Amino acid sequence: MKILNTRLLIAAVVLLVISTIGFAQQEVQHTQYLYNKSVFNPAYAGSRDVLSTALVYRNQWVKMEGAPVTASVSAHSPLRKANMALGFSYVYDKLGLTNTNSFNIQYAYHIPVESNKLSLGLQTGVRSYSNELTQAVLIDESDPAFQQDVNNNWTPNFGLGAYYYSNTYFIGLSMPNILASKLDYRDDGLAKRQNHLYAMAGYVFELSQSIKFRPTILLKQTANAPLQADVNLSFYLMNTLWLGFGLRTSDSFNFMLMYQIDPAFRLGYSYDLSTSQYRKAISGSHEFMVGYELNFESDNIVSPRLF
Repeated sequence: MKILNTRLLIAAVVLLVISTIGFAQQEVQHTQYLYNKSVFNPAYAGSRDVLSTALVYRNQWVKMEGAPVTASVSAHSPLRKANMALGFSYVYDKLGLTNTNSFNIQYAYHIPVESNKLSLGLQTGVRSYSNELTQAVLIDESDPAFQQDVNNNWTPNFGLGAYYYSNTYFIGLSMPNILASKLDYRDDGLAKRQNHLYAMAGYVFELSQSIKFRPTILLKQTANAPLQADVNLSFYLMNTLWLGFGLRTSDSFNFMLMYQIDPAFRLGYSYDLSTSQYRKAISGSHEFMVGYELNFESDNIVSPRLF
């Protein structure tokens, strides 16, 4: 009966993913999202059972002027002797003349389900948006839409997520930006924040004592944009080194490397090779990740989780 209950719960989450995926493309993009999932799903907070931090820097399409540059930092931790967790995330994203800064505080409640857990999370925060429109190179310099910059227009944010996990697999669904708000305060402004939907899943197969195999998928969609999928295959060697590759549909082939320096400290790098018709002009994308974890209850043995 316990096995049946677990299967029914997994089936319900999968059906929810399928039924909602048509409503809602990602905002920021991370190839190494597995250890930075709280940026996309507030329910991930506390799931690693330690204070977990991650810093990610991404330089996309390095040959193109004004190409996206993204940096994010996140931290989350379970609360002692409680089924709750807190976290925060900050994301800086620059694309051409636009800059956005997003701050979010996350709360998650973890519900034991047999030997696994279901985490329900929410987040609230703010975002600043600026656009240096007067710096644009125009054919018609008298265009009134480009006569004034947009400076730090602040808008609120609210998000929800669910995350079901064990030591060997996870399933998640989230909408981190529920409020579709206008970013440009001017009457003629067209920039708007759209709702974004994320669905993710992964499993760890132990091929031998020294080799583990981890396939994962991240689905991303927003209104008026095609569904995009990140499909990644990674191998964990000698409990030290991750080697992986993946495909982001209609975008790139991805290659990933992560070195676990010790149980608390890891360094990661990924390279995205564009598959678009403009690949010679834009080149690839580089992403760097640093992660650190601190276990306040060091006397307790925490089961390793490889995601």
